[in-house]
Amino acid sequence: MAVEIDPEGDTLLRLKNPVTELADWIEEPEARAWKILYNAPDDYPTVEAESSGATQESINEQHTAHDSPPTINNADTEPPPPPELNEEEAEPPIDEVEPEIHYRVSSGQLKNTSEYFRRMFKGGYRETSPDAADGLRHIEAFYWDPEALLILLNIIHARNKLVPQVVTLEMLAKLAQIVDYYKLTDVVSIWSEMWIGELKKRTMPTDYCWSSVLWTFISWVFGDSDVFEKMTAVALKQSRGKIQTFDLPIPQFIIDSIDERRQDVIKAIIIGLHSLLAELRDGKKGCSFTCGSMLLGSLMRYMHSNNLLSDLSSRPQSPFLGLSFEDTANGIRSMVSPLWTDQLSYYGYDNTWHACKLEDMVQPIVAGMDQSMKGLRLEEFGVSGRFTYVRPYFVEA
Repeated sequence: MAVEIDPEGDTLLRLKNPVTELADWIEEPEARAWKILYNAPDDYPTVEAESSGATQESINEQHTAHDSPPTINNADTEPPPPPELNEEEAEPPIDEVEPEIHYRVSSGQLKNTSEYFRRMFKGGYRETSPDAADGLRHIEAFYWDPEALLILLNIIHARNKLVPQVVTLEMLAKLAQIVDYYKLTDVVSIWSEMWIGELKKRTMPTDYCWSSVLWTFISWVFGDSDVFEKMTAVALKQSRGKIQTFDLPIPQFIIDSIDERRQDVIKAIIIGLHSLLAELRDGKKGCSFTCGSMLLGSLMRYMHSNNLLSDLSSRPQSPFLGLSFEDTANGIRSMVSPLWTDQLSYYGYDNTWHACKLEDMVQPIVAGMDQSMKGLRLEEFGVSGRFTYVRPYFVEA
């Protein structure tokens, strides 16, 4: 397929293996995933096995089959012939599996708008020399969305009437991929502000999901600090592990920063709960032995039901896979003491409930932590860090 951006252009941009779909959302780890990682025996089903519906019986059968030597039937050692495929089942031709789209463009426009291409054409690489067959320079690109690439090439060549004023969130993420790679932020700034502005008129995601991750990447590439802070705050509070990327080039230091903050606050909560557990056990909390015992038992049961306690000697360990700040904090806020009394009256125990409350002891552990779960700010990473040049892959002439 050939697309003429500039009929008199001296360069052929060859897009190989175009990709039109972003990766799908993968379900987050279950809240009990940390127990499987740290406390389970070797034959305990993995998170992946549980999510696929595997049972302990089937897993044990797999272990038995793995440990037993294979049985060989000498009477039938020849491999079976491959099944015959009809015309519909046969493999499609190679050019259908890996199509190639050619865009005829101007090297001058590419150099004027992109630092990437300026360096390439100055470097004396093979791509900068005219091809003997057609006299054009041949530049290869891989895995871009064809529509997104066409939009950006139209912007580069000032074909503004062909540039859409509104794009979908997914298309904007695909555009951001190419903008980030070829360093086109400045040349598309007017358009990106328009696209983002239109999308902002709709409801922004408030849950950690496919859309919030796309917004995180888009706001990083185009420098929208407000959206970046809001979307990273959502990830900090609701993710149960390192955030998903859907193969978008979100910098690793952003992924690590989000997860480290998630781990830090969950670790602080767990330390606080286990310290309270020890104080109740040792009689340092509670107004009497009976009171302390009631509170200790209640706390242990609440912690166990919220996946914060496996047995008396184990607690969740970093990276706290399956635990989010929001779920953990909400679980603690739901902890209340059972109603009980130790006051005797003429008719037996009366209905004056005991005054010591578990909720009064656990609430301070999470109080104020919401304020520490603010999103990341672009300024934390520095403007230069966002546009550090990475040498592209070129073939030496």
